Amino acid sequence: MRAATEHPIELPPTYLTEGMPPEDVGRLEAIAQVRRYLDGERMITHRNTDCDLMVLVAGAAQIVTHVGDPMAEIAPGQVFGEIALIDRRPRSAHVVSVGESSVIVIPGEALLDLMTEHPRLGLVVMTNLSRVLCERLRSSNRQLGTLLALAN
Repeated sequence: MRAATEHPIELPPTYLTEGMPPEDVGRLEAIAQVRRYLDGERMITHRNTDCDLMVLVAGAAQIVTHVGDPMAEIAPGQVFGEIALIDRRPRSAHVVSVGESSVIVIPGEALLDLMTEHPRLGLVVMTNLSRVLCERLRSSNRQLGTLLALAN
């Protein structure tokens, strides 16, 4: 990883900041950092205990199991790392750079402090993260239903 914090950092439009006043977006940008990764480098490591939130801004990434099986692709503008931020448990998978990539990292501890200091910001962040996680759960339920129907 080649760390390169560039200021000012401007968050790209994502679901994370949907409905967030500009001053709260500015607060997120003030704690954010830019990191660059080479092909195959881990952005997130399975079982790591950090809770940083990341936004892919360039390149591509892949979520893989701890044994390396692909689970999902991450495209520019997508947010990842949210599960560890919410449940404060170790990371559930690896995230690996596909080609050269850049991410904006919002340090988890700093974000949690911001959410405490600015409850409106915290409500917007948690509502937006919850909405997306619910969509993913519904999608997984549909896929599981289809697989079970095929098995019967």
